[in-house]
Amino acid sequence: MTVKLNPLQVNQLKWREKILKAALQLVPADDVRIVETGTIRMRPGFSTLFFARMIRDVWKGKGNLVSIDMNRVHISLSIDILRENDLEQFVEWKLGDSKEWITQRKESIDFLYLDSAWYPPVILGEFQAAEQHMHKHTIVAVDDCENEPRYGPQGKGTDVIPYAESKGWRVRVINGPKKRMAVMRKEEVC
Repeated sequence: MTVKLNPLQVNQLKWREKILKAALQLVPADDVRIVETGTIRMRPGFSTLFFARMIRDVWKGKGNLVSIDMNRVHISLSIDILRENDLEQFVEWKLGDSKEWITQRKESIDFLYLDSAWYPPVILGEFQAAEQHMHKHTIVAVDDCENEPRYGPQGKGTDVIPYAESKGWRVRVINGPKKRMAVMRKEEVC
């Protein structure tokens, strides 16, 4: 399904790209390992495509992205979009529960992008599952942290932000065009 974006949505995508690009530049890895919860859900797609381009262009193909989603249709769409852009070689898709996949992971995580569910306890659970794979330079981004009455004052980040802060993470919530994103790291935040 292709969606025609309105001007606000275009501005939101540009804003997301700017924030994620700045955050990714803080990753001190020569071979970046990115984990994303929630893959592309509609055309034109964004995060999975963006991360794969960054691996190709910034890390010169050295690195990988694991994109996890519970919906087979979303994964199929994501694969199609990445193939159309000749970027599928940088992505490994996982179908299933993100917490289970992250827990079973063997490698460390340099960048964790939490964008799977509009339910703050799920986002917190993903973060907690990933903690064992994080190192002192790991960057975590939580999308959709705007005030959402059904989910709390920090949207998807309502539970994970205070939890991370209690564990010594520095959190910066960045305002955009009707959007907010939290960027977290153990060291000084971008």
